[in-house]
Amino acid sequence: MVCPRCVFAVENIMAELGIQVKSINLGHAIVLLPDKVNIEMIKSKFDQQGFELIRDKEDLYIEKIKVLIIEYLKLLEESNEIHVLSDFITKRIGKNYNYLTKIFSRQCNMTIEQYYINQRLQRVKALLDQDELNVTEISYKLCYSSVNYLSTQFKKYIGVSISQYKSDRDQLMSVYKSISESINDLIKQGIQLNFVKRDKAYYCEDIGEYFGEDRIHKIEKFAFTYDEKKSKVAKVFIVETDSNLRGVMVDFPENIIHCSNDLI
Repeated sequence: MVCPRCVFAVENIMAELGIQVKSINLGHAIVLLPDKVNIEMIKSKFDQQGFELIRDKEDLYIEKIKVLIIEYLKLLEESNEIHVLSDFITKRIGKNYNYLTKIFSRQCNMTIEQYYINQRLQRVKALLDQDELNVTEISYKLCYSSVNYLSTQFKKYIGVSISQYKSDRDQLMSVYKSISESINDLIKQGIQLNFVKRDKAYYCEDIGEYFGEDRIHKIEKFAFTYDEKKSKVAKVFIVETDSNLRGVMVDFPENIIHCSNDLI
């Protein structure tokens, strides 16, 4: 499990089996097994959810490396300082980096560095999709040495330029005549909660709860809405939290972000 949403899913599995969880983090959990539950029962539940119960020592190291890379990316964003990736990993696992990269490459068909580059670029794509930061700001946020370096790496690994990626994404979006029309479509899909962006948190009006950026699993641009002159009026987003809550957020050009049932 390499994301907060995975942790939530594992917590649900444990609760369903009546297992007491002492602690749970990305990649591992400490639990107390009741007499009626065995490892095979847990494995069966994991298989149903697309998870893997890891027992092999090398597999454990690989899973830990993947989790640490997620933590490393989060550290980059929070501190805006470059740390040596190999040192970051070896200090936390306590194994020689050459050994770790050897087993990682053998089982994953890529180096640790290549996996890191891919995860970093996936974060770039997520920030582009949120449409809150420009490329220069994203480059700074993720500690790229320059915008040009980010752009070159993006083209090399993603296969298209950043501008082409954004253009292709926007062409796939639905266009509605009104905000109400787009929100009604989402309601038909069962997406009914309303989110408002406040500073660096997302507030769900329906349940009165704030979600920090670390608890937001995904923000997906859903639609544009236009006025009669065909100028962009607003963007409609789908917000998904680490606890599987899904809702709507509307971003107006005047930088006022609001969505409520009053719009419907």
